[in-house]
Amino acid sequence: MLAWLSTVWLGMLLVTPLLFATFEIAVSAKRAVSNRETLNLIGIVVLTVVATGTTFYQSQYPMLFVPMMVIVIAVLRGGMLGGVISIIVVVILGSLALWLGSGPIFLIRASHESRILFFQFYLLSLFVSALPMATLLAARDRLRINLSERVRLLDQAEAAAHIGHWRINPSNQAIFWSPEVFRIHGLPEGQPPALDQAIDLYHPGDRGRVSEAVTRALTDGQPFAFEARLVRADGAVRHVETQGERIYSPRDDEIGLFGLIRDVTEQIEARQVLRDARDAADRNAKAAMLLAATDALTGLANRRRIVEYLDARLKGAAAGEAKLSIVLFDIDHFKSVNDHYGHDTGDEVLKRVASVAAEGLRNTDLIGRYGGEEFVIILPNTDASLALQIAERVRAKVEASQHDAQPMVTVSLGIASTGGEDTGHSILKRADVALYEAKSAGRNRLRLAS
Repeated sequence: MLAWLSTVWLGMLLVTPLLFATFEIAVSAKRAVSNRETLNLIGIVVLTVVATGTTFYQSQYPMLFVPMMVIVIAVLRGGMLGGVISIIVVVILGSLALWLGSGPIFLIRASHESRILFFQFYLLSLFVSALPMATLLAARDRLRINLSERVRLLDQAEAAAHIGHWRINPSNQAIFWSPEVFRIHGLPEGQPPALDQAIDLYHPGDRGRVSEAVTRALTDGQPFAFEARLVRADGAVRHVETQGERIYSPRDDEIGLFGLIRDVTEQIEARQVLRDARDAADRNAKAAMLLAATDALTGLANRRRIVEYLDARLKGAAAGEAKLSIVLFDIDHFKSVNDHYGHDTGDEVLKRVASVAAEGLRNTDLIGRYGGEEFVIILPNTDASLALQIAERVRAKVEASQHDAQPMVTVSLGIASTGGEDTGHSILKRADVALYEAKSAGRNRLRLAS
């Protein structure tokens, strides 16, 4: 029964490696096998033949441990395939030596059947010792290949996304940088700088904030995230986003850090372009609104702006606010100025009168060109008495400013204050009637509407 079991086990263990070796050889034939791998397998075969021949083709020394050593070397050098080939060589040469009556097995003083049984268990011990180790080594190689592939894909993903990862070792505070971190910093791959040197790579204006975030993470354990500027060796400035958290050593309570760093320079620049474009659009919109509400010649409010402002102020007056007054004035004999001096001179007179009239007003008052040589002054929170004083000041300033200018002009003014259910049209109409009365009375004077 024992001989039968050992034969069956040995047969299964022998056939399985043979099939495995055949499969490996077939797969290897389909892919390009390096000269190094070929020489390695040839060396394993030669070494095993020499060791097995030395062991089994002499009967003086019990050297059965030598093939075991060679098989271990074969597994380490050639993996599962090397171990299988080495064991098969031992099985073939050992069986042939046993058949020829040679080998250290014959040092055993026992029957021939016992020697065969011993040889079978010897081969089984070789299988049991070598194949598990070969399996573990094969699994290690597969894990190493998978890990290498994952690292390669991670590096490619980080390069495409401009994201790198870094780690501060909990045990010795050594820093690890992924390849993308080196690229972001503009440094060649190699040994990362120390922590304080890495912080010095940031812009001087950001170093304090970066150092504070890292220190707080190490002491308080709070995750951190910040945006800062990196200054490369060539002087180029890169904007980066960094986030990280505290990690612990699996064997003790020592503290380290793990984090991600992302180059966001393009996003920052795009954001700045959008911000500049928005600011420019705001400025253009304000300029357009100003142009839409401004008289092109005098720079004062235009008719549209006057009407809108007057209507808004009249609504406030109707709601119980203080009275509102307006002054409507025009330049006396302005047609004669244009006819005698020309329209260019007339335009200069309009600008001069507009400037002088504006100087005599308060910050709360609004003056605008109503049309042609007519101007309107809107006086919020102003009753008729105060409006007369302001209008007289405007008239006097215009008259006084003409002594050094040609042609000399004066203005006539009509004043109206809110009363009853005034609208913009009605109060302007009353001021226009008062202006007509001032002109009829001899010009260069003012009148208050009834």
